[in-house]
Amino acid sequence: MTANNSHSYRVGLLGAGFISDRHAAGLKAVPHAQLVAVCDLSRRRAEDLAKTFKIEEIYTDLGEMLANAQLDVVHVLTPPNIHYGPIRQCLEAGVHVFTEKPMCTDTQEATQLLKLVSDSGQVLGVSHNFLYMPGYQKLRTDVHEGVLGRIDRIEVIWAKELGLPISGPYDVWMLRDPGNMAYEIGPHPFSFVLDLLGHPEVDRFEPEEPMTLPTGVTFFKRWNIRFKKGQTQCDLYLNFVVGSFEEHEVRVRGSLGRGRVDMERNTYVLEQHNALDIDVDHLVVGTKNAVGIARQAVATFGNYALNKTKLSNVGKNPYDTSIAEAIKDFYVSIGEGTLDARLSPDYALNILKLGDRMAEVARQSAGPQPAAATAATRPSRPATNLVFGGTGFIGKELVRQLVQNGETVRILGRSAVPGLWRDIDESKLDIVKGSMANDDDLAAAFQGIEKVYHLARAPASTWEEWESMDILPTQKIAELCLANKVKRLVYTSTVHCYYTGNPDEIITRDTPLDPKMGQRTYYSRAKSKCEAMLLEMYRNQGLDVVITRPGVVVGTGGSPFHWGIGYWNFDRVCQFWGQGTNTVPVVLVEDVATGLILSMDTPNIEGQSFNFIGDVPLTGREYVEEFERYSGIKIEARPTPIASFYAGDFFKWLVKMAVRHPTRARVPSYRDWLSNAHLCKYDCTESKEILGWKPERSRQQVIDRGIHVPVNEFV
Repeated sequence: MTANNSHSYRVGLLGAGFISDRHAAGLKAVPHAQLVAVCDLSRRRAEDLAKTFKIEEIYTDLGEMLANAQLDVVHVLTPPNIHYGPIRQCLEAGVHVFTEKPMCTDTQEATQLLKLVSDSGQVLGVSHNFLYMPGYQKLRTDVHEGVLGRIDRIEVIWAKELGLPISGPYDVWMLRDPGNMAYEIGPHPFSFVLDLLGHPEVDRFEPEEPMTLPTGVTFFKRWNIRFKKGQTQCDLYLNFVVGSFEEHEVRVRGSLGRGRVDMERNTYVLEQHNALDIDVDHLVVGTKNAVGIARQAVATFGNYALNKTKLSNVGKNPYDTSIAEAIKDFYVSIGEGTLDARLSPDYALNILKLGDRMAEVARQSAGPQPAAATAATRPSRPATNLVFGGTGFIGKELVRQLVQNGETVRILGRSAVPGLWRDIDESKLDIVKGSMANDDDLAAAFQGIEKVYHLARAPASTWEEWESMDILPTQKIAELCLANKVKRLVYTSTVHCYYTGNPDEIITRDTPLDPKMGQRTYYSRAKSKCEAMLLEMYRNQGLDVVITRPGVVVGTGGSPFHWGIGYWNFDRVCQFWGQGTNTVPVVLVEDVATGLILSMDTPNIEGQSFNFIGDVPLTGREYVEEFERYSGIKIEARPTPIASFYAGDFFKWLVKMAVRHPTRARVPSYRDWLSNAHLCKYDCTESKEILGWKPERSRQQVIDRGIHVPVNEFV
């Protein structure tokens, strides 16, 4: 089909993951683009995106979308290893393609795509997401127009925390092979190099700090990479597990000046000397930099505020703006027939070649790797325990203890892969990849099961999502327990179902849940609704269920920046829930797991509930002080009135109401914020007497295992 600026392009999105909303939003700024279809293997994800952006047609098969939606353009937003096939399919169907980086993960396949583009006359654009950021575009202009003079040094710093290597899930594509980061993250810094320097010579690729993931795959935390072109040296520093202040900057030094763009804050500083005395020159340059940074920071925040209030279509942050500008440029290119070099497949191919070099070095440095981990192991004898949420913080410790007790365990989860429990005999694990929201996965998981532990939590934000992704699956789990004559269901709830803001109250298992549950978070409401539903099924249908409510769980596998202690900002500032002098209901993860097993095996307790709070009193201030002493890290600890949290939440709610945000239905509650302070006292006598539960009583052990161990693991 012939492209021109007067043509109205019918657009479809392939992939409804996290980047899709940015593409959908960016398309709004393209006058001649009409987003009419979305395709994703998960119909639910596609439906959610379609609802948000009013997309009419929903598909789960690309061929079907191409056949029926009459598309002019498809945005390919799938994982990097699933780019080549869909791009080829779209081009062969006579449809233009705009794809996320990289173009694909194989140089030969990329070359085939370039030939197909040449033969078909279709346009293929590749988005490298930071090249259109406002700050970077100023640096780029100054470099190409000679404002900085002859360039002798370029530095690209990518020190951005990537949580997956630390906390998983470990089965995502980027972590399956030591070289995959070269295609997942590598294109971002490489795109700066080629854009500013052209085609440099590779001087070195040096991977550093290898770590072994639970799957046995080697992951390199850091890279030092150097390129050269003539007299210009270009250094890349990549850090994926930062553990320090994050940086994302591009710095260029030339004979006439120096330019530095801070990608995180969208600020650009150009330093050049003037005709003044050197001391005055320093004053002028320093002042100019300070004023310029302040002005740009205010403008960036202003754009964010205008976007949130729907008074502007500018991206809510510079990253979104960059993607939107790239999309706009692509559609202009279709009409004019010439792609901007930053979007061209030739440019993407050259970036891919650098990725190949990096991947080759990574694989050689890592050495032999284990066979690809799959979520399909079978124990030597049939599993009798089924754990939902077995890959989570508490769940992993529960699975570990069950196996140590000689039990066989089946784990159902989206990120359940062998290697997560390397300190136990995995031959006793039946690892099944699936979702508790899928009826077929659930039914299959119950085969041969006698005991069920439900610790899973849905990734929900709206109440409708909590109902469909958490409450309804819990009901189905309970029904399957009845249908399969399961011995018992142990359901893990939370002490957040209580109102804990009364300092005169002692909470026991007989304390009613918050009578004003409508004022609490969706999480607390969902948990309380699940409790009520399960107890009703116990009374009316004979469901053998025991409900457990852990407190603030700490220990191995958990983050030391615990939100039960306070509100953490950037892992540096801890705002206590109040003064930080009240006792936090801390409990070790090992003790919680033991309590869950006791709740399963203790006879004649069906229909009862048990709280798990440790015996060692620990205030928020004491926690942070010990954190600082042990780690050597200074935490900015701030006593914060609950009213301050509530006021901030209320202001955000007013904005959400003004812009009709999907989560505006939840009205902020002072009562809910006050409950975070845990001003009450807890009495777990029944848990100890009926279950025989014995939480750790040594203060030093709680500190060692609850604070020191997580600090060692995360910091």
